[in-house]
Amino acid sequence: MEWYFAYKDELEIVFRQAEERTAAFPAPFQSQGLDYLARFNPLREDSTRNYICYLLPFWLQELTGLAPEICRKLSLGNVFVMAHYLIQDDVMDTAADNRKMQLALSQLFYTECLDLYRDLFPASSPFLDVCPNVYR
Repeated sequence: MEWYFAYKDELEIVFRQAEERTAAFPAPFQSQGLDYLARFNPLREDSTRNYICYLLPFWLQELTGLAPEICRKLSLGNVFVMAHYLIQDDVMDTAADNRKMQLALSQLFYTECLDLYRDLFPASSPFLDVCPNVYR
């Protein structure tokens, strides 16, 4: 599990940042968001894990030559987009009474993801040239 333990300190930083940003959500979404993040925080024993989502930027760091701060930002964006899609999936798969709350929380996570990715991939980014039909 070197592929995990080598980046455990980085994950602590990423999930602390995710918690700080989520704690700034308006009430009652901050507490719901923090509870949701805790469900898949790999640093917690009782969590579900989706390692590739938050570790991929670190696994590719040596190959890409990206600075640690950039990898953290990518990982953080991935955490938020994962939360968004997991909530979307939950809403589609269940008949819960709190769908409106879940969808609003999902949108807050998605907005955080977009804020992070926008900083990394401005309109002039060569990344957008790779997928012009998707991003324009």
